[in-house]
Amino acid sequence: NEEVHTFVIAAGLAAAVIDMLRASRQFLAANNIATNGQLFLTGYSEGGYATLAAQKEMEENLASEFSITASMPAAGPYDMSSTIQYMVDQPTNENPELLGFVFKAYDYWYSLSRLDSIFQAPYASVIATYYDGTRSAGEVQSALTTNMTDLFTTTFRSEFLGSGETTFKAYLGLNDIYNWAPRTPTRFFHGQEDTIVPYTNATTALASMTSAGATDVSLVDCVAVPRGHEECVPSYLLEVTDWFGSLATDL
Repeated sequence: NEEVHTFVIAAGLAAAVIDMLRASRQFLAANNIATNGQLFLTGYSEGGYATLAAQKEMEENLASEFSITASMPAAGPYDMSSTIQYMVDQPTNENPELLGFVFKAYDYWYSLSRLDSIFQAPYASVIATYYDGTRSAGEVQSALTTNMTDLFTTTFRSEFLGSGETTFKAYLGLNDIYNWAPRTPTRFFHGQEDTIVPYTNATTALASMTSAGATDVSLVDCVAVPRGHEECVPSYLLEVTDWFGSLATDL
């Protein structure tokens, strides 16, 4: 019985990270493998979102079990509401397979059964069936269209960009994960020219967290040229390695 990956759904991604850490702890103990006791969290793109979702769950509900040394969420869509509004509003989207995946995951996990009213034919059936793990991102991309007027039904797009589609917007809102005050030293990393996950996700999170009282949250800008989503990965790897390396002890 197949399940759809919890693509940018906070609860599912946080649970996966936490389960992995618990399993790792058991494995290390069972095999008498020593650690230095520090926990670092980081990830890029959806991984950046998963990092912050896990950090939020740990700090708010599992603080006695997990003590995080430092966290670097990178290039993630922490403000899902604004990010999806932005994507739907664009005339063209070069990565419709990512946008389709968001709607497929939310439609599945929140039992909406809305794909036929959200997407036009033949794209509705593509999004309904192509995310089963047997097709590459490129295959899904090729089966969709980059034209948002053609991808979405006129009714859905106008309602979503207007005051309608309140139920779907509410589910996106459940997965906005920036409105809290981390206690862990946290550095966001993002490319200023990122067109896949807008840079405003990082600036919104930083402003919101600072306003909520966070005292050790900052934003590191990408130094690549151009400063796009994929181009910034090497810059991110250097930043996270340098920062975590400076904090690591007893290695």
